Amino acid sequence: KDFDYIMKKFNKDRYLRKLKLKRYWQNNSRYFYIGIPCLLCLILGIYFAYSKFFVSSEEEVIRTTVGEFIYGDIIMTPYVDGQYSSTFPEKKTGINVEKVICDGGVSASWDEDKWGLYVTNLSKRTKCSVYFVTPASCGINDNVSCINSREGLATLANEVNNGDNKSGKIIYLTSDLGGKFDSDGNALDGNISWTPIGTESNPFSGTFDGNGHIISNMYININDNASLFNYSSNSTFKNVGVVNSYVKSVNGHASSIVGEITNGIIENSFSNSTIIGQKFTAGLVSRSFSSDIINCYNTGNIFGDVQFAAGAIGYQSGDDHIIRNIYNYGNVKGGIESGGIVGGIQGTVMKTYNLGKIECLNNYCGGLVGQAYLAYSPRIYNSYNSGKVEGFGILGILNNEDGTHEGGYKIMNNYYLSSTASWGIGEKYDGDVYSKVYSNDGAEPLSQDQMPSVISVINGDNAFVEDTNNINNGYPILKWQAERENN
Repeated sequence: KDFDYIMKKFNKDRYLRKLKLKRYWQNNSRYFYIGIPCLLCLILGIYFAYSKFFVSSEEEVIRTTVGEFIYGDIIMTPYVDGQYSSTFPEKKTGINVEKVICDGGVSASWDEDKWGLYVTNLSKRTKCSVYFVTPASCGINDNVSCINSREGLATLANEVNNGDNKSGKIIYLTSDLGGKFDSDGNALDGNISWTPIGTESNPFSGTFDGNGHIISNMYININDNASLFNYSSNSTFKNVGVVNSYVKSVNGHASSIVGEITNGIIENSFSNSTIIGQKFTAGLVSRSFSSDIINCYNTGNIFGDVQFAAGAIGYQSGDDHIIRNIYNYGNVKGGIESGGIVGGIQGTVMKTYNLGKIECLNNYCGGLVGQAYLAYSPRIYNSYNSGKVEGFGILGILNNEDGTHEGGYKIMNNYYLSSTASWGIGEKYDGDVYSKVYSNDGAEPLSQDQMPSVISVINGDNAFVEDTNNINNGYPILKWQAERENN
């Protein structure tokens, strides 16, 4: 009876269908396991090839690339000294970007400051190859050369001054360069003397990387403009140090590293030298046009006879460019409109400090800035001065030359040691008339006991740290400065 009951319930056709389906799956399941991933890869490939960016083609974006090969819709491939790299190199001494090549006509360049890829005219997912170089590229890459002697530096001067501007080229120092000179600039050790690199008609346009080495005992004493590099355009200077040197211009501007830079950048560089000149006399650069000066310092003494003497930069033009993370320990003795950091500005001075003594004619000078041009809405903020000033604690003169720019500038979160000056901001220049301003608005005095606490109000993005090693009388120092000291 049980058997008869079971047979009545048994559905032969249904059983055979299940059995057939089971055998089919057993025979063909491997195709499903292979096919589904392939289908997913195909879908992803189509998306990568044809998907649109989440930004419009008119936008400009920076993708920080250290450690990431796919960021948003940009696929990046790093090469170091011509070889594929499994990681992006970090920003450090000796690493430079030779070129960036992107597919689909996309324009891209490497942002030295943010150490990332700067991309424009985006339309779809794009692959960009970034080519990094080090001194190891010398001899295997025509765009990279190394200098290890004063003769090599003089050869560079000769080539640039005669028309080879080195555009797209990267030049490394691979050893310290020095020597002894007599009072006329002649070498006493059998080597060649120094010649400023770059002329007004033939400016240097490459990248010069000091690579952690220094240039010492450089002697320049000429009638014309005097600097290691006299003129540069679309150039980069990094990791350059000039020490124990003497640079003098009898009738022109003078500085240790660059006389005039246009559309460029100077970073991680320093000077400890005596600089003597007329107008635009400074420790690092005489005149900066549409350029950024970042993470630099001066400890040498500056003597300028006429105007715009400064510890770091004589004059800065370009209202959308920055002087940032700069400090000066050297004394400045100049003419009118001189400053501890910069003589005259049109753009931005931020996260800076001065410790040197500042002297000038008619008290037209400031602990940080000599003169700010109101027509360009200059900005001075998050900085301080603790050096003695024969003028004003922060800013000497507000230049309102045409009389139409009463506002638009920003002076905020700046402090000076109360014993160094009587006022933070000095006078205003309207046409041919100087009038007294005498203000502490945005440029406030602090006592010696209060000054160490200034870090709490000027440290917007942790640019400053406490002076735990007492290298600056306990007053705040720049973060990158502390890292350099510790290394």
